[in-house]
Amino acid sequence: DISFALDNFDREARRKRVEESLKDMAVKYHTVFELSTDAIMLLDEKAFFDCNEATLRMLGCPTRDDFISKHPAEFSPPTQPGGEDSMSLANQRIATAIKNGSNRFEWMHRRLDGAEFPAEVLLTAMELGGKAALKAVVRDITERKRIERELLLTQTAIEKSQSAFFKLSSTGMVQSVNDYACHM
Repeated sequence: DISFALDNFDREARRKRVEESLKDMAVKYHTVFELSTDAIMLLDEKAFFDCNEATLRMLGCPTRDDFISKHPAEFSPPTQPGGEDSMSLANQRIATAIKNGSNRFEWMHRRLDGAEFPAEVLLTAMELGGKAALKAVVRDITERKRIERELLLTQTAIEKSQSAFFKLSSTGMVQSVNDYACHM
């Protein structure tokens, strides 16, 4: 019967389109998640349950098993630079992200070998498989912090200098001066 054959052909064509769509989604997932240079982690309210390779490299974890099922505070010093307890503060940051949909902040992390490094963290609330989850994107900002310290030291040295310093625009207009230049 021709209608039976056409129906089977149509069903097979739909199945192939669905398969191609799933393959395309898998490629996109792999590209975004696994090939990112930023550490990407997935966690629930208790612990991490997935991560990309960049996470393992950043935190010095030889395998995913060294990372999975751990709380974010386990990759942190006991206290953050402001003196807050890392476990309590991590739970606050997680709660804020769940309540507001996202939360961006700086955090001091600790690798498995004990080395600490500053990071910028973006937590984004989402639902995965019908359950609440958070995606954490973490970027090591060690170099940025080093440059900020150097700029601050340079700025302080200029302000305290016994020489006049003038900051000029590209057209030669004076934009700012240090205290010594004001008292000349």
